[in-house]
Amino acid sequence: MRFLQSLLPVLCLLTAATTLPAAPNTASTAANATKEELVVLKLELPMPDIVSDVRSFSIENFSRVFESERPPLFIPQDANHNIARGKSVTSSSKVVRGELSYITEGDKDAAEDFEVELEPGLQWVQIDLQKRSEIFAIALWHFHRKRPTYKNVIIQISDDPKFEHGGTTVFNTDHKNTLKFGIGKDQHYMESHYGKLVAVPGVAGRYVRLYSQGNTDNRNNHYIEVEVYGRDARAPAATVPPVAAPNHPEWFNFASTRIEKHRKNDLQLTVTRNGKPVPGAHIEVAMLRHEFLFGCNIFKWESNSTPAQNIAYRRQFADIFNFATLGFYWWDYERAKDDT
Repeated sequence: MRFLQSLLPVLCLLTAATTLPAAPNTASTAANATKEELVVLKLELPMPDIVSDVRSFSIENFSRVFESERPPLFIPQDANHNIARGKSVTSSSKVVRGELSYITEGDKDAAEDFEVELEPGLQWVQIDLQKRSEIFAIALWHFHRKRPTYKNVIIQISDDPKFEHGGTTVFNTDHKNTLKFGIGKDQHYMESHYGKLVAVPGVAGRYVRLYSQGNTDNRNNHYIEVEVYGRDARAPAATVPPVAAPNHPEWFNFASTRIEKHRKNDLQLTVTRNGKPVPGAHIEVAMLRHEFLFGCNIFKWESNSTPAQNIAYRRQFADIFNFATLGFYWWDYERAKDDT
């Protein structure tokens, strides 16, 4: 097979679909960057309700830091209320148990028959906040009585109810990119009555969608409560015009030729069992990271319109690139020859 060793240089365009990497294990970077009056978000937690038949399991990319040890999260004072309370909820499958309204009614207890159960496999629930909102935190409780770990948990925010025209991923534990939403930078975690608190850097949108793909106990998906902390968005949704590809086919032909020559090499793989080749073995290859310098200029660093945009810019840049070009123009330092 031919193995692609790097990526083509790309134009640095911010599109409607963006991804934010994992928040660091410190107080919220979104809160730290703003000059607004901040408060610590204090969640109302349910009573712990843990049964004795917790099953052992093994799962990759698992966090050893319990949610009980999470640092304080600072958010703007006027965003310190749950804007998802009582809002309508839809889902990707029929409801096997419970009612979707349970997810935003405020009851976080893990008693049987009080959770919402969806069908097996990849499923989602979606909350309509009824108006465009600026979001700073999302708290999530799956079924936590038996302390399972839910797989490939992804949270997205969008102004599009169908999530077809862009959305922002604010949490993603799918580190193998199984669901094709990008490589997740967050870790799987064990459910508990503490819930999962996700810091969000002021991302604006009307709809919040939460994915999962079964859990370590069974293939089903369960939700108890979702809380969204935010305020009315201060700016209308931006319209992103389509970007037409440059009409220069000779550029792409030249690039394709150089990719074949300089960026690819032959790779021969032999799959064996008991020392003997396995005929017709199915192999999947996915590039998870690369060692090539891949980046662009970082001239917009700390120069966007709002603190939230500065945070989103930094986090997007770190998620996509591993290299940056700084603005350094010599005439600013040597106005006259030999005079610096």
